[in-house]
Amino acid sequence: MTSISRILFWNENLAVWTLFTSMTTVVYPDVMMAGYNENRYTAIYFVSFMILTFFFFQNVILGSICNIYNSSNAVKGEYPHEGFNRT
Repeated sequence: MTSISRILFWNENLAVWTLFTSMTTVVYPDVMMAGYNENRYTAIYFVSFMILTFFFFQNVILGSICNIYNSSNAVKGEYPHEGFNRT
């Protein structure tokens, strides 16, 4: 393991944090290249991880946030989309 791989994946908590920041593509090149220089097959893992997070996980998070926001507005009695249907 290279030194940057040891730093980024030292324990489970740090590894999850590193993958979360990779999901937001902030440090993705640094993390992937550290693993890629160690073993070329890690590219399969990182590419599949990014596809899964881009097309599934981020949509689930966004949908959950929108659902919570809409339900909190329904409890308050505020419906932002009602203004468009008034006649």
